[in-house]
Amino acid sequence: MPPKRTKKAASAIKKGKKVVGEVVTPKVADEGFSLNEKAVKKAVSELIKWKESSKSDKPQLFDDDDDTSLYLQLTSVKFFNKKQGFKPSVVAVPHPVYDLENDFKVCLIVKDGQISAETLAKIEAENIPHLSKIIAAQELKGEYKSYEARRKLHKEYDLFLSDESLITALPKLLGKIFYSTPKLPLPIRLTTKDNVFSVTTLSNQISKMVNSIHYVAPMGVNLTLNLGSLHQPLDHICANIQVLAQHFKNQPLKTVQLKLLESPGLPIYVADQIFSEKDVAENETDEPKSKDLEVRLSKFEKGLVELALDEEQVDKIVGRKQKKVDKLKKQESKRGKENQPGSAAKRRRRA
Repeated sequence: MPPKRTKKAASAIKKGKKVVGEVVTPKVADEGFSLNEKAVKKAVSELIKWKESSKSDKPQLFDDDDDTSLYLQLTSVKFFNKKQGFKPSVVAVPHPVYDLENDFKVCLIVKDGQISAETLAKIEAENIPHLSKIIAAQELKGEYKSYEARRKLHKEYDLFLSDESLITALPKLLGKIFYSTPKLPLPIRLTTKDNVFSVTTLSNQISKMVNSIHYVAPMGVNLTLNLGSLHQPLDHICANIQVLAQHFKNQPLKTVQLKLLESPGLPIYVADQIFSEKDVAENETDEPKSKDLEVRLSKFEKGLVELALDEEQVDKIVGRKQKKVDKLKKQESKRGKENQPGSAAKRRRRA
């Protein structure tokens, strides 16, 4: 849905005048984007129907066809991050997005020598839920150095956690197979304020992470979050989305959609306003030079083109600019002929 035009903006574009200005934050509620539970439930229902209709009887080489993960896709006016980063952000949600009842396994990566035999015995005695394996950084350089070993490790566990002091070194140790997927290691604190390893802190951190949604803010305007299974209770999905709405309340969002891995996105929120009155200004400066006579869209018009629903709308916006450019080219051409040597003498003879 294209953004609503103000009367001032519509008048400026109609006259062929340039509309300039900076993108501003859309007006959204204090709790973030307003959640319409009916829209969420309808979108989930349609995605379930789409999934059922897209199932194939033919055997699949990969198991993507059985993937029922639900994703929340956010599109913003501004970049989520000004620079590329690797440190994930964590959002605690009321309902876990992981299937914790079906042998959910967590792998912990620690510094060399950080856990002694005595500490390891305490961890085993504590029987921390979901913690299945502890790996020292040195093992990543040895036992898990080969691509095949890393691939097997990546597939065997559902969630990877790491001592926060290791997080910047892990991209080189684990490689693309981890950092091109949602299973990149998440940093956690393992020590007390006195810098002493604590089993209680470890247990609390794991509990926090398995009940949270994680993401790395991209240097772009699109962000996709994993909401868990499509078949979880609808009330759980709505409650988690509401928490995310609060988390992103300061981000100028254009659209929020629900989708599956291969499905089209179904919008559950579209901003009512992207540009304000301050962004609309009539520019009556000097006429452009002939070398600059080309179709140039303002930021406002580019926004309209980007959100246009069909080619007719795009042609209407660009066509208006093209007519003005053609008119200016004719005027420039006429003035050029009049200024040619001998043209003044010809006019005098005609007179």
